[in-house]
Amino acid sequence: MSRRFHSSNAFVKGVARQAAIAPNGEGENSATLPPKTRYGYFFKQRPGDRLRESSKTVKNLMKLGKTMAEPEGGGQDSQIPSAYTYFGQFIAHDLTFDALGKHIQLTRDIEPMEVELVESLRNHRTGLLDLDCVYGPAFSGIEIAMKEGDLKEEFRLGSSYSPTDPLPDADLPRTEKAPHVSLIGDSRNDENIPLSQLHVAFLKAHNRLVRSGLKFDEAKSILRRRYQKLVIMDFLPRLVREDDLKAAAGKTRLYLADNEELFIPIEFTAAAFRFGHSMIRSEYEFNNDRGRVPLRHLFTRSALGGYSQLLSDWVIDWKNFGDGGSNKARTLCPQLVEPLGKLSDEDSTRFSLAVHDLLRGYVLGLPTGQAMADALDINPLTEAEILDSAVSDEQQDVLKKSGFAASTPLWFYLLAEAKQQRGGNFLGPVCGQLIAVVLERLVRLSNYGDDEPWNDILGKRDNFTLTEFLMQTVS
Repeated sequence: MSRRFHSSNAFVKGVARQAAIAPNGEGENSATLPPKTRYGYFFKQRPGDRLRESSKTVKNLMKLGKTMAEPEGGGQDSQIPSAYTYFGQFIAHDLTFDALGKHIQLTRDIEPMEVELVESLRNHRTGLLDLDCVYGPAFSGIEIAMKEGDLKEEFRLGSSYSPTDPLPDADLPRTEKAPHVSLIGDSRNDENIPLSQLHVAFLKAHNRLVRSGLKFDEAKSILRRRYQKLVIMDFLPRLVREDDLKAAAGKTRLYLADNEELFIPIEFTAAAFRFGHSMIRSEYEFNNDRGRVPLRHLFTRSALGGYSQLLSDWVIDWKNFGDGGSNKARTLCPQLVEPLGKLSDEDSTRFSLAVHDLLRGYVLGLPTGQAMADALDINPLTEAEILDSAVSDEQQDVLKKSGFAASTPLWFYLLAEAKQQRGGNFLGPVCGQLIAVVLERLVRLSNYGDDEPWNDILGKRDNFTLTEFLMQTVS
């Protein structure tokens, strides 16, 4: 194979300064931010590896994104419990945050960024699967809420609000004044209730370790290792088939930065790890009080309804989201549920999530799916297979007329291969192997071994799963 897998050390040019600025508006040396890692390309691209640069390509990407809207009552459930949809979002927030969205507008006039500009972007997370979204430092300029006095080793949590039945430690700690901002390491983890409640579970897990007699740093170390075990031993096998995990184990050498400098592959963060957008349901069996609720009701600001804490009847019942629960993630395919998949209107630049993901990949100069498959030494999908993966006649028509069946946007390709080659229950070989290579490499780079004597405070060692972890934090 003639490719060289690397990401070159790019000089931060003056033109890149705006895109590399800190997300809270402060300079790059802001003390509130975690140590920054950089972005880079997983492999050195060759001519023709990217989508063709033209206004027609942008127009076709928008058309393709519009076809990804799931019709009312369409789609199917996968075998994956819905808890993993939001655990994937939690992992993504723990790994990466860049300021691209703050400083670069996605419009119909966009052009791909130069390689040097992309590689000058800085990640405002450590990128090490180390729970810095929990432990900080926070990048939003707020203080993470800790208890005081004899309990200062523990995180502060908020009670849910109810005139008759408030539940202790059921919500994130929040400011008393509106808009009742959560006092956590990453405010993005308060975007929707399942994700917010998952963050609550990690805060409670830390506190539970402290109450067992551990100091703050001891509890932090153990929780990090349990988290990494969940990622590698539970999350990955749920989404990546065993043969792809084995193949990925032999390809970790491909993910090497210059001089062993840590970087986050842009193909990973801007495409591969966005597979979860297709797993989101249009409605969930939430809890006994609320019953079945539509997705639009699960955004945290709506659920707070002006109260300083989450209402008690909005506290999640994790039994519905884990193993044996009624909520299964949607099958992995090139389709998103409403309201995520709908293009707002022809003149608006407020794009749907599908269009946003496709345009973002174009701006960042991602390789095509076929080029990514070649880089990983995997036989790419044929044009016929890409067309066969289409979820509608309209989508198939756009793929044909745009040329995307032969040169496919990476994010779309990865969802297409999951549907075409894995029936929507697992990621395909390109996406699965890329994700496995990156996550396993990041765990090794973190230097958090698993050599301490195991205790059962957060779950038993054998068959340690996300479901068991969540049940321990609510018991």
